[in-house]
Amino acid sequence: MDVVWLGVVLLIGMLMGAAVPDFDLTLRGSLLSGVIQHRSLLTHGLIVPVYLYFHTQRHCTDLWRAFTLGFVAVTAVHLSFDLFPRAWVGFALIYVPFWGRLGAWGSAVWLVAGVLASLIVGWRLTAVRWQRILFIALIALAFAQQAAVERLWLWPLLTVGGLVWLAWRLTAEPIP
Repeated sequence: MDVVWLGVVLLIGMLMGAAVPDFDLTLRGSLLSGVIQHRSLLTHGLIVPVYLYFHTQRHCTDLWRAFTLGFVAVTAVHLSFDLFPRAWVGFALIYVPFWGRLGAWGSAVWLVAGVLASLIVGWRLTAVRWQRILFIALIALAFAQQAAVERLWLWPLLTVGGLVWLAWRLTAEPIP
């Protein structure tokens, strides 16, 4: 596989990972806005990363692996910043379609589960040392970009750092 194509697909995965959690903002006023509202359970959590993991496992190609690694690295960072809103009210809370919004604790637990699932997917898809280093670099790059536009970055950094460690421990295998 040509490394240029892998890089392009990785970048597309990163761009999609940045766009999917907040694509609901583009749906305001549409027919789907009743199902997918801002911070929807469907876009802010573990559903998309876990789906991508199983899809990548089923269609195990380098292109799908590259796309998924880019996607989950950025998604983990995005959700780690979403864990620290100005206040746990309104659109800071996770929206469950046809039910309503979760409370602060439920929303926080769902977001942490999404960060952890994204990171576990990333670790599971990396088989050798250079891939794991690349995955960490993607997380760092995504974090630096997000931190540049956020008011608060220390707590998300500690969160994503701690969950990177936890995901690594949960999926620990000897690195070849």
